[in-house]
Amino acid sequence: FGKTEAYIRTRLKFVSLIPEIALLLEQDEITISVASEICRYGEEIQREVYDQHLKEGVQYNSWRGMKASEVAQSIERQYTADLNRYSFDKTL
Repeated sequence: FGKTEAYIRTRLKFVSLIPEIALLLEQDEITISVASEICRYGEEIQREVYDQHLKEGVQYNSWRGMKASEVAQSIERQYTADLNRYSFDKTL
C-alpha cells in the first residue's frame, strides 16, 4: 500500500506510549519523531518524562517544541546510566 516496513514498524511502536503522551501526539502537541524517541523507553520513564517535561502547565524544563534529537539526548542524560562515569575491572 505504499508504506515501507520501517514506517509501519515505527507506527506500531506508538501503541506502547502511555495514554497521556499518545494524546499529545494525536493533538500534534509533539511530533512523530519525538514520540518515536519516547516510545523506546518503558512506562516508568515515559510517565516521568510526561510529568516533569510534557504535562500542560510545566514551564520550567518543558520539552515541548524540542527536536527529537534533543529529546533523545535529554532522556539519555536524565534517565539512563552513563557507564563512562564508572570504572570497571577489565581484568575479569
